[in-house]
Amino acid sequence: MALQSDAGFILANASRLITVASRCVFSFGSGDGLNDLLLLPDDPHGEWRQPIAVLHRDALMMAALRVSILLDRDDQMVSFQAVHRLLKDPKVVTSLLQMLEDRHGSDVLPPSRTELIEEFRQTYRKIDWKCTADLCTCAIVELRTSRRRK
Repeated sequence: MALQSDAGFILANASRLITVASRCVFSFGSGDGLNDLLLLPDDPHGEWRQPIAVLHRDALMMAALRVSILLDRDDQMVSFQAVHRLLKDPKVVTSLLQMLEDRHGSDVLPPSRTELIEEFRQTYRKIDWKCTADLCTCAIVELRTSRRRK
């Protein structure tokens, strides 16, 4: 029964993780685009630089926050780390594949569900944990610094 609940946990939270991951990408993209604007020569009237700088900071803060959520190591939280931990157990993978087949029918279109699970696991293994920790630390420092400036 635990295997089904582990597989059910993955299925129940997959769309939520995809939403947070998508918004994380949007936040990084927004931050990058806003940074490009900040690199332009100063506005002669000084009307846009400060609001853009605030939006830039906020976009990067949201990106860092979303990365923290996605990679939370608490097994009770919904995160890629929790899913990865569950997918290490071949019995959970088998149960997940069976649940997917029961819900959606046979796996006929490539890539197969098994290949997609393996792709997730390989991608997860490529995470640079030091970079992730540095990003989150910088975001916390920036948040504290910006509070003091107010």
